[in-house]
Amino acid sequence: MRIIDGHCDLLWRLWTKKYVEKGTLDRPFYKNADWLMVTKEKLKEGGVGLQACAIYISEEVARTRAFLTALEMVDLFYTEVVSDEVMVIRGRKDLEEWEKSNRLGLILTMEGVEGTEGDFLKLHTLYHLGVRWVGLTHNPANLVADGVGEARGAGLSQLGREFVQELNRLQVAIDVSHLSERGFWDVLEISSQPVFASHSNAKSILPHRRNLSDVQISALVSAGGLIGLTYAPHFTAATEKVTIDDLLRHVEHYCSLGAEKHIGLGSDFDGISKTIEGLEHSGKTAALVEKLLRHYDEKLVEGFLYRNYLEYLKKIWIDDHRYFRCEKS
Repeated sequence: MRIIDGHCDLLWRLWTKKYVEKGTLDRPFYKNADWLMVTKEKLKEGGVGLQACAIYISEEVARTRAFLTALEMVDLFYTEVVSDEVMVIRGRKDLEEWEKSNRLGLILTMEGVEGTEGDFLKLHTLYHLGVRWVGLTHNPANLVADGVGEARGAGLSQLGREFVQELNRLQVAIDVSHLSERGFWDVLEISSQPVFASHSNAKSILPHRRNLSDVQISALVSAGGLIGLTYAPHFTAATEKVTIDDLLRHVEHYCSLGAEKHIGLGSDFDGISKTIEGLEHSGKTAALVEKLLRHYDEKLVEGFLYRNYLEYLKKIWIDDHRYFRCEKS
């Protein structure tokens, strides 16, 4: 089975190594560096065939050089991660070609729109550079919406509403992980296309602010969206040692709400400091697959691993928009 992982912070780790720690990068993604949870070798070992790589900009950086930092991460994506051995997925035709190939696929994404600095020209520039799905916020508030960490819990700003409409027009998938609950409902109301949560678990199993309530889960299912099960232990169980069995409790809860065809994976590797026992890096993903196959039908597991993501993306990427025209309406 092929696996799609909808979220990792590989680019943030590479950027931190180069620009914060002032270290030297020498293609660590291809040299299976032990300080990375996501490398080409680990992805192969774990059976991950398509990896989403997020541009994440911290609140501190966003105050001074957000767009430049986003460009630095894009540069790292193309110089340190992309090669002739991988496929960059920019549209429907690329996705269909990936399905027929045995090559590793990569999708460039954004975790928060801080890198656009609220400017549509900068959004379009990042789009032209390959960004194909966008989370509106991280935990803090920004120009477009409040994240789950903002105490006031506001929804979308007027600019945020315009961003949603423009992302819809560009056929860019909208990620609601990290959004405040009010922002979540605003996006579902405004968006003309299904939206998804790339890395969130179930609040009924663990009442963490980053997890989704049953009402939110049901709304995503009804709208034709998708939920990426995340391996972050603090979103999974309130115990010191978190296991894959704990993660499966979230899968079972999703299924109890009718979400079995709307479940995907979103590891959050390289964005977490602690890991689930047996899921320490991408190379261990096969252990999760093995556990899933003990509890669920093979066809259902195939959906969790990649087919549900394919079906979702094909709803969004209606046209081949690898070179889609950017023109804010």
